[in-house]
Amino acid sequence: MRIPEQSAEQVAARLQAGEELTILDCRESFELRLASIEQPVLHVPLGMLEDHAEELPKDKPVVVMCHHGVRSMHGASILIQAGLTQVCSMSGGIDRWSIKVDPKVPRY
Repeated sequence: MRIPEQSAEQVAARLQAGEELTILDCRESFELRLASIEQPVLHVPLGMLEDHAEELPKDKPVVVMCHHGVRSMHGASILIQAGLTQVCSMSGGIDRWSIKVDPKVPRY
C-alpha cells in the first residue's frame, strides 16, 4: 500500500490557506513537551492509534506527524486500514517543520 505524503511546507500552506485539517501527532508525550507546532493537534501515540482510529473524522483530511516521518507513515497506514480515506503522512516530521516552516520550534 502506498501511503500519501506531504512535506511540512505543504501542510503549512494548507493550514495557512484555511483548510480544515486534523493534525494527528503520534509521538510520545515527552516529545510533545520538547517540540510542538503552534497549530492545534490531536495527540494519539502510535502505540494507541489502532484503538482510537474510530474516533477520527472519516470525511475530513488527517495529517499524521511524528519526529522525522517514519512513525507517521505507520500511523497513516493504520488509519487507512481503519477506513479513513483522506490521510497523509507529514514527511520530515516536526524536525522538518522546525527547519523549513518555523525555526522557533526546537529541534531534538
